[in-house]
Amino acid sequence: MVYSTWWEQQKEQLDEKQRIDYFRKWPPPPEWLIWMIEAIWDLNPVDFEDDDDYWPYFRRTKALGFGSEDDYKNAMRDEAATIEKNGTP
Repeated sequence: MVYSTWWEQQKEQLDEKQRIDYFRKWPPPPEWLIWMIEAIWDLNPVDFEDDDDYWPYFRRTKALGFGSEDDYKNAMRDEAATIEKNGTP
């Protein structure tokens, strides 16, 4: 939770370009793309009914080189399969 507290303080000082630059320096794995989308564009997950509502932002992450909606869905599918097989992530 230390990161979460730090990010909440930092993001107020960063514009969109600086947030994107931050994630270029430390890119998240594909399964974290929704979290990154929320961080870059300061979105509230409560405003989205499900992952499909993020599609306009996935187009942006793909254009920026972070990954696509398919990358996210494949990573989530792989993680679910691993959990099902092993019982743990």
